[in-house]
Amino acid sequence: MDSIRVGRISSIDYKKGCADVYFEDEENVIYSELPFLAFEYNMPKVNDLVLVVAQKYAQKKTGFILGPYYNDENKPEFTGKGFFKRLSDTAYIKYDAQKDEIEIAAGKVVLKNLNAD
Repeated sequence: MDSIRVGRISSIDYKKGCADVYFEDEENVIYSELPFLAFEYNMPKVNDLVLVVAQKYAQKKTGFILGPYYNDENKPEFTGKGFFKRLSDTAYIKYDAQKDEIEIAAGKVVLKNLNAD
């Protein structure tokens, strides 16, 4: 049976693109090596809340991680029309649609093969 559940990251395998997740309503049960969706590499932190498609087949507990979601612990850093992507604690990309402006913040920004008008 498949279900969408809220779990917490307990450990991350960065090379495999997967994590162990525990569910607060299942004491001492960890779903091991659940893969993340593969459309981008953006790992959450240990203890972050994530949505999981949990699958149970006999005694095997498996599934995959849809990713983090906005909640009281994880609020949006940017609101309004546009785009915001946090890359690290200090780096991000922000597009403000109202101003038609892109802001890039990082310790160093390297542009290659840039053609501009």
